[in-house]
Amino acid sequence: ILKRMDKKDEKDTSVLVNSEDDKDIDNTSNNENEIENENENEVEVEVEDNKIELEEEEEETKENGNNDENNNNNNNKDDDNQKDKKKKNEYRARYFEIENGFKKVKNPIKQLNLAIEALEEFNKKKWSKDHKIYFLRIALPKIIMLLMSRGSFKDDIKPIINKFILSVIDLCIELIPSGIRELNNILDCFFDSNKNYYSEDISVNTKIDQVKQLQQFLPEKKDIRIYLPYVKTQPPIMSNYYFLFVNYFGNKGGYDVINELLSDKPLKLGLIRSVLKPVFTTSRILDQSFLDEYIPVLVDNTFDRLVHAASKMNDAQDKKDFSEISEYLQTMMHLVMSQEDKTKKIDKFNLDHGLNCFKSQSLDTRLRGLKLIKKIVNRAILSNKNKETNYLSYLWKAATLANKEEEKKLKPIDPKFVLQWLKETNFIDQLFNMKSHPAEISQGISIPKFLAQHQQLEDKNLETLWNLTLGKHESVRQTIYEALIELAEDLPLSQIDF
Repeated sequence: ILKRMDKKDEKDTSVLVNSEDDKDIDNTSNNENEIENENENEVEVEVEDNKIELEEEEEETKENGNNDENNNNNNNKDDDNQKDKKKKNEYRARYFEIENGFKKVKNPIKQLNLAIEALEEFNKKKWSKDHKIYFLRIALPKIIMLLMSRGSFKDDIKPIINKFILSVIDLCIELIPSGIRELNNILDCFFDSNKNYYSEDISVNTKIDQVKQLQQFLPEKKDIRIYLPYVKTQPPIMSNYYFLFVNYFGNKGGYDVINELLSDKPLKLGLIRSVLKPVFTTSRILDQSFLDEYIPVLVDNTFDRLVHAASKMNDAQDKKDFSEISEYLQTMMHLVMSQEDKTKKIDKFNLDHGLNCFKSQSLDTRLRGLKLIKKIVNRAILSNKNKETNYLSYLWKAATLANKEEEKKLKPIDPKFVLQWLKETNFIDQLFNMKSHPAEISQGISIPKFLAQHQQLEDKNLETLWNLTLGKHESVRQTIYEALIELAEDLPLSQIDF
C-alpha cells in the first residue's frame, strides 16, 4: 500500500505496479488469513487441551473428594463400631450382673428389677437387632433357667417373680410363630413341675382355688375359659405357681398359637419338637374335655408337618428329634384315642410319608418309600387259606420267591382303610407308568395283588404293566413277566382273559 502511495504519479508503471502489488496484496492477505487461521487453530487446540487438563484436574479433585468421603465414612463406621461395641459390653454386663445375682445373692431384688426393666425395654422395641437376638436367645433363657432352679426366695419377692414370669409367658406366646427354639425351651422350663422354684409351694389345688388365683392376674376377663387340670378322685398335689402358669398360658391362647403354627407351613424337626414339648409336658394335668377337643387336631397337624420334615432327615440330631416327637404323639394320643384309632393315625402317617418319599427323584428314596407302603398293604392282604385257586396257581408257586418279610407276624389292619388311601392318592397309577423302574415293579407287586383281591385293579393298569415290556432289554421284560405271573394268581378270570 505504501509503495502504491509513493508511486501513484507514475501512471504506466502504476498499472504494472498495481497489478503486481495486487497480487502481492492478495498473497499477503492470504498469508495473513492462513496465519490467522493457524493461530485460531492453535488457540482452539490450546483451549481443548486446557479443557482436557481442567477435566483431569476436576477428576483428580473428585477422586480426592471421594477418598476424603470414604475416609470420613470409614472413620464414621469405626466410630459406629466403637459405639456398638460399647453398647454391647454395657448390656452384656447388665445381664451378667442379673445372672450372677440369681446364682449368689440371697435376696436378689435388685437383679430381679433389672430383669423386669430389660423385658420392658425389649417390649418398647427400641433396641438394636443384635441386642434383641442376644436377649431372646442367650440372656433371657439363662435368666429363666437360673430363676427356676432356685428354691429359696423370700415370700415377699415371689409375687414379683411370678408377675415377671407371666410377662415372659406373654412374650413367648407372641413369638411362638417366629420359630425361636430358645423361647419354646423357656416354656418347657416353666412347665417342668420338678423345678426347684415349685418345691416350696406344694398344696392341694381345687378348681375353685385355681379360678381365684387366675382371676387375680386376668381381672379384665369376666368369662374366663380355663384349662383346668382334670381331677379323678383326688386333685393333684402340686405347686400353686405351677397351675397358675399353665392356666395363664392356656387362657392367653398359648395352646391355640402352637396348633396354628403346626397347621400353617413346613417346619424343621427341631422346631416341631420344641413347640410340642410344652403341650406334652402339661397334657397329663389338663382338663379332659379340653384334651378331647384339642389333641386330635394337634396330632393331625403335626403328622402333616412330619410327612415333609421326615423325608429330609440328615443327621443324628434329626433322628433324635423325630424319636422324641414320636414319643410325644404316642403319649398324647393315648389320652384321648382308642388303640385302634391311634394305630390308624400312625398307619396313615406312614403311608403318607412313604408316598412323599416315592415322589423323590432318587431311586433309593423311592424304594424306601415303597417299602413303607408295602409293609402296611401286606398287613391288609387277605389270607390265601379261603381263596379259590385257579389254574395259574402252579405258575405262581413256581415263579415266586419266598418273601421273608411277609412271613413275619404283622398286626392286621382294616383292608377298607388301605383301599381308601390307595384310591384317594391314586397310587397304582404312580407305581405303573412308562417311567417306572423294574425294581419298583418287582418290589411293589404286592400292592396291585391286594387291589386285585378286592376287584379294585383296572384293565388299564394291566395294560400299562404289559406295555412296559415293549422295546426294553430282556432283563427288564423278564422282571415284568415275573410280576405278571405273580399278579395273575389273584386276578379274576375276566382280567386273565384280558
